[in-house]
Amino acid sequence: MNNFITKEDAAAGSPAYRENSAPADGEIPSAAASGSSPAPARIGYLDAARGLAILLIVFGHVLKDGTLRQVVFSCNVPVFFLLAGQTYRFDPDFRRFALHRARRIVLPYFAVSLVSIALYRVLGQAAAGSLGVKTRSTTLLQDLFGMVYANSRNGFMKWNLPLWFLPCLFTTILLADAAERLLQEPTVRTRLILIFSFLACGFLIRQFLPSLALPWCIEIALYMASFYECGILITEKGLMKRLLRFTRRTRQLNVFLFVALLCGITIDISLANGFAQVRNMDVGRSFWLLTLSSVTGGAALLLLAVPLRKIQLLKRAGRGSLAILLFHKFPILFFQTICPGTKTLLKHGSSAGGILCALAVTAVTAALCLAVAVGLRVLWLRMPARTGRGTDPSL
Repeated sequence: MNNFITKEDAAAGSPAYRENSAPADGEIPSAAASGSSPAPARIGYLDAARGLAILLIVFGHVLKDGTLRQVVFSCNVPVFFLLAGQTYRFDPDFRRFALHRARRIVLPYFAVSLVSIALYRVLGQAAAGSLGVKTRSTTLLQDLFGMVYANSRNGFMKWNLPLWFLPCLFTTILLADAAERLLQEPTVRTRLILIFSFLACGFLIRQFLPSLALPWCIEIALYMASFYECGILITEKGLMKRLLRFTRRTRQLNVFLFVALLCGITIDISLANGFAQVRNMDVGRSFWLLTLSSVTGGAALLLLAVPLRKIQLLKRAGRGSLAILLFHKFPILFFQTICPGTKTLLKHGSSAGGILCALAVTAVTAALCLAVAVGLRVLWLRMPARTGRGTDPSL
């Protein structure tokens, strides 16, 4: 019998590990994390799950086409909102809550957006031409508008499309927090009603207003809030603690077989639904099939993260998921447009060679992003505000 549980997972069903923990290695530090209070211990399975999720995001962006890309896109974004919900903690002071999230999410978004726009103005058209992608020409003012409006569906975020996730996450957190404040410690029944209400909002928007593109991805956030609330429910009811007990009582082979079963179900649903992409509110043939594939894919990832949570490289990727999300477009473009060997192989993403190359590029891209984040963290720690020379370090 296999024992998957370590001391770091003892609090898996408790609210000890939360979104406002201090930055870890490979994670861009925020001003909100500079306080003197000790950071809560990280939960191994959650870091591993985030690592798997961010690697799926990068892998899907490396692939240009094919069935594998379709399957990855059917569940890779919703699972991130599910994981984010598991780290939610209610704060009675809404101003403090919102500012903390803004420092961790919005500030990195604007900083990397400005860098991305500058690079896009210089190299964007050349990169698009090398990839054989037709993009409409935008002015600097339009690019800046796209950054402030923060919704890639209007076509003004070509400079770094993956960044759409951050404003959408921020909006989702605010929506879920507003619901928490309104309902005040909801029961399981009330929370389930809330989850299906958010799902209904997403369905109605997709059904009757498919072209709607609101600021800060509000229309997508209404849909993703259902997964975020599921994450809150998982933590609130200690469901991961029960999952950890289940993995302790069963053989490791059985765990992997169950993961394989969930993956098979996800693949079947994805193939039946066709290509879907949350960023564009493209749900394929059915909104509900996309939702179902997101649930089964998310369940497979959560279950797989338990036995894999001892892999330090995977946990490092999870702790640095923000950095990977922010920067991964740049190395991917290099491998797709400049590097001779990978440039050729990635054009045939459905072949065995193309898939193996995409896996290698995914790993190298994640490592490069984490290295950049570590460098930025070192610079951050050497700033006067961090060393006591000048500004109050608590700001």
